[in-house]
Amino acid sequence: MEQALRDKLAIFSKGDAPKPEEVRRNEKTRSAAYQEGHKAGMAEAQTLAEDRSVEIDATLSTIPQMVERLAVQIEESHARAIRTALKAALPRLAERAAGDEVLGVILEAARADLDGIVEVRSSIAFAQELAPILSQITSETNIRLVPDSALNGYQIHLTWNGGGGEIDISGMIDKCLSLIEGNGALDQGQGA
Repeated sequence: MEQALRDKLAIFSKGDAPKPEEVRRNEKTRSAAYQEGHKAGMAEAQTLAEDRSVEIDATLSTIPQMVERLAVQIEESHARAIRTALKAALPRLAERAAGDEVLGVILEAARADLDGIVEVRSSIAFAQELAPILSQITSETNIRLVPDSALNGYQIHLTWNGGGGEIDISGMIDKCLSLIEGNGALDQGQGA
């Protein structure tokens, strides 16, 4: 240590050099200050680490709730997509399948009453769609198409000697759409 002290003093000229006692006292003071600063820095780092640990724990504890909320949002998003698809698809399916559905019912009714007349009442617009379809089978059966302004959409009334029936494809589509839109069954995971 003496050699280190001499080396430090060697940079000064003889008159400017501090006394060895002063250098030792300054070294002790600097060393003590360093130790105190080091302890204070460690204490501050420990406090900061504890604070960060509390913040991290708080954030980690919210992750399950965040994941749960995200799952609910995904389910709601899927339900909205399904509702939108169904609202777009059901009316188009009715347009495409209504004639075939009615034709099947009419043929069944006509087979049951081979000697009688099957009367098909439908909305004026639907009667225009049905006329070419029914013309294909009128040679085999006695079918009479009657446009009825009291009926709407894809609604039909059938009558034959043995009875009658109704088909309301538009009503079924409207009911499905109102269930889908009205109570949010898909949002609640119930399906429609």
